[in-house]
Amino acid sequence: MSGSGIPASFFTGPLTLSERLEKFLAFYNSLSGADFKASAAMPDLKTTPAWLRGQALYHEDIRFIDPVHHIEGRMALLHYLAHGYERVIHCQFTPITAIEQSEMSHLSWRMELQHHAIGNGKAFTVDGCSVLQWHDTQIIAHRDYYDLTDMVYQHLPVLGWVTHKIKQKMAEA
Repeated sequence: MSGSGIPASFFTGPLTLSERLEKFLAFYNSLSGADFKASAAMPDLKTTPAWLRGQALYHEDIRFIDPVHHIEGRMALLHYLAHGYERVIHCQFTPITAIEQSEMSHLSWRMELQHHAIGNGKAFTVDGCSVLQWHDTQIIAHRDYYDLTDMVYQHLPVLGWVTHKIKQKMAEA
């Protein structure tokens, strides 16, 4: 079971992804904090492997929205990802369903995340989806939907207990 209660076996059968969704998943599944770090060999953040892959995937005018952020522009998005992945121990996205029509894609996924600052570094899962709008081969709009309670709040000592009790009461009603 995932954090949202959907059993892993809910969706069955092989999932075939388009080349562009494969590229999208490969980008996120290959990210790590070290992937964005500048080093003596690569002193400029903009020459790191993750930055270069991000430039190929995202249009310079990308509009990115998730439950916490609204970001405009490829440089701002890549800086956000570099900062966000600094303390990630492990992050893996597994595709669940995909729908594509013309320049739009919808991908539901299960993210397994292990982060130093969340849940004492223990791995947990979050179900979510990404809605993508493409301009040629690049993403020009990216919106992520996921339950922020599953991702963050339930892992905080007091808020975790409160959100668990609220969910429990709602389920009983």
